[in-house]
Amino acid sequence: MRDPNSISKAELLDALKEAQEQIENLENRIAEYKWLEGAFRKRTFELSERVKELDCLYAISSRLANPQGSLQKLLANIVDIMPHGWQYPKSTCVRLKLNDHEYQTSNFIESKLKQAVSIYKGNKRIGILEVRLIPSPIHDKYQPFLPQEKQLLDVIAIWIGVTVEFFEQ
Repeated sequence: MRDPNSISKAELLDALKEAQEQIENLENRIAEYKWLEGAFRKRTFELSERVKELDCLYAISSRLANPQGSLQKLLANIVDIMPHGWQYPKSTCVRLKLNDHEYQTSNFIESKLKQAVSIYKGNKRIGILEVRLIPSPIHDKYQPFLPQEKQLLDVIAIWIGVTVEFFEQ
């Protein structure tokens, strides 16, 4: 074993430079891992949102493929399914106004945070489908609606229009 007092200043400086390089290397790797972790979390969130949207579409399409009962019961069921496809399902409420009927989730309230789309039967406007968020501090901090949720709403509105047309034939 070498006597610590016999180490030259040059050797000590070289060892310190090497240690500094290793530390910088490790810091760079940690920064890269943190970036990867953030990207992974973001992608996981995005994918979980797409899964919720797909689950919502599958649930609605299965009801439409095998309708049980009246058109009114089917539409009420669709309205109840819809919040599960949105980013904040517990804070989401839905209302469907169709001709002289209105369907809404049990938690429905008027709020400024909303998405809406018209329902058409052919070229004739027959109603409106609204998705609203119950006000919450979390919705003030984050994006209340995702762009894909508008697409989901549009698809459901088209399906409702086609379903009404089918039932009225």
